[in-house]
Amino acid sequence: MGVLDRVAGCGVTQKTPATDRLILMGDFNARVGTEHLVWSKVIGQHGVEKMNHNGLRLLSLCAEHQLVITNTIFQMKNRLKTTWQHPHSKHWHLLDYVIVLQKDRQDVLTTRVMHGAECWTEHLMVRSNLLMSIQPCGPRTAPNKKLNCTALNCPTTKDNLRRLLAENLEKIPEESADWPALRQAIHSAALEALGQIRKRHQDWFDCNSAEIQSLLKTKHEAHKALLSCPGSPTLKTTFTAARTATQ
Repeated sequence: MGVLDRVAGCGVTQKTPATDRLILMGDFNARVGTEHLVWSKVIGQHGVEKMNHNGLRLLSLCAEHQLVITNTIFQMKNRLKTTWQHPHSKHWHLLDYVIVLQKDRQDVLTTRVMHGAECWTEHLMVRSNLLMSIQPCGPRTAPNKKLNCTALNCPTTKDNLRRLLAENLEKIPEESADWPALRQAIHSAALEALGQIRKRHQDWFDCNSAEIQSLLKTKHEAHKALLSCPGSPTLKTTFTAARTATQ
């Protein structure tokens, strides 16, 4: 089942609430062409090449659900739009898309190909800048931090906790002794007597930063050399070895 079949079959466009943002991204293996007069609300004036069968299906899906293909609405060179090179004809095609709702078209600042990005795939990476302001669902409360319960092994800490609990509970009037007040009294006493648990693990990246940075530098240099001469089997072997070591 292709990407188009999965998108149409799972009904993601129907299940998305009207207040949510819908963004479809990926390799659709479709060429949508340049017929912007026919598909005026689906593609822009800056498409690439001719439409194929999968492209017609993608355009029909976008027209049915009020979607727009953002790769075609910005004027730029074809090398900044095409994402995949045919291995035999060496022609570049636009197959990877960023698709949004038509009502959100004005929020897309740009969609273009990143030639310098190394993604371990024959497709080039597509970057899209969007202007989004997402409102939080509701007020958030800070989670309670974990208490250092191991401190209860010390008899002095136990006695201190009992004293603090008794003092805090005495401060609560009987007429207002509800659960929130009791919970706050107990937690404040435990926090003062036991303290918070400290972070035990360390960041693995910091411990191996020098080695990792060295591997990344070697891989980036090999990738840069391969980009300058894509047909060199020696450079390709060197880059593959550097990528494997880094991974």
